[in-house]
Amino acid sequence: MIEPTHTLRRHPYGPLATRIAEAALEAVRPETLAQAWAAAHVPTAGRVWILGAGKASEAMARGVLAALGDRVAGGLLVCKHAEDSALGPLELRCGAHPVPNETSTAAGAAMLAQAAEVRDGDVVVGLLSGGASSLMVAPASDHDLEGIVALTEAALRDAVPIESLNARRAETDQLKGGGLARAITPHASIAAAVLCDVLGGTAHDVGSGPLDDPRVDADVLADNDTAVQAAARAARAEGLEVQVEAPLRGEARVEGARWARARMDAPPTDAVRCTIAGGETVVTVRGDGLGGRNQEFALAAAPQLLHAPHALLLSLATDGEDGPTDAAGAVVDGATVIRALEAGLDPDAYLKANNAYAFFDALDDLLRTGPTGTNVCDLKIAFS
Repeated sequence: MIEPTHTLRRHPYGPLATRIAEAALEAVRPETLAQAWAAAHVPTAGRVWILGAGKASEAMARGVLAALGDRVAGGLLVCKHAEDSALGPLELRCGAHPVPNETSTAAGAAMLAQAAEVRDGDVVVGLLSGGASSLMVAPASDHDLEGIVALTEAALRDAVPIESLNARRAETDQLKGGGLARAITPHASIAAAVLCDVLGGTAHDVGSGPLDDPRVDADVLADNDTAVQAAARAARAEGLEVQVEAPLRGEARVEGARWARARMDAPPTDAVRCTIAGGETVVTVRGDGLGGRNQEFALAAAPQLLHAPHALLLSLATDGEDGPTDAAGAVVDGATVIRALEAGLDPDAYLKANNAYAFFDALDDLLRTGPTGTNVCDLKIAFS
């Protein structure tokens, strides 16, 4: 659930926006999706092992366990958050994200050890979602953790395309590029379910493709477009005029200003217009503040909405974690800049410092959901 913010409580479209965003999150709920998938796609004979990694792996595993019950002999999940060390017969470990550390290498070693336990005739259920690349790491013989950390930090800093990063990871990590599949006996069946956080990506793009192998039957349970289309359906059900736009990429501050300006420049209409887009922008860090791409997107958008009486814009990460913060994103409207200036907050100064978190925290307009258990990039919802 999305906690109400100052703007969501007071803006006439605040409740509408909340319902639409929550409908999108519900549509990509991993437990529900994985349970239906497992009932239909996992072979009916053989002892089952679950090997999973990523932010949504625990929720996905709950769904598989509900579908398969006692057939599951054991397995391992590598998560970002885990309150317990076990889920039924499954061991749970935590790794680090977005930059791996020693917990990630310990998790990677444990995953390879668990794969070695699989025997001929067994069935492996692979569960992958965003974050898996960092959460479990097994450096190749001529590489080490420090090098993988440097690679990851450079990729985050320079916004390296995911395809290029995955190719490099496959060279440096035993698990990536089909490495986990190769560690499993060739006489076991492997069925994989993937929650895709790569825009326009395939099942084998997630987690740097640890199960990228010709014998693996991999299915995408949901992706960014799943959330976007669910939001659009919910908005139409509310009687709104809906426009779905192409996924947003590029610099968060550039795209936030551009996208908000486009909403203001649209031809007038008698109906309430709701514009929805997915995507995943990036932040080039120039300052020493705290924030994330969705908060920075919203901060850059706010001046473009100034004085627009009906304007409202939400930008949120579907996993509930925008950058290294406890917020999923932020919400702005036509009064955001006015309220900020009255409170002594200079929006431009906070944007230059990459300090969107402090800005929106002071205004009580950070979107907070807590970790949602899913991960399919970002969602933008605007009213104009």
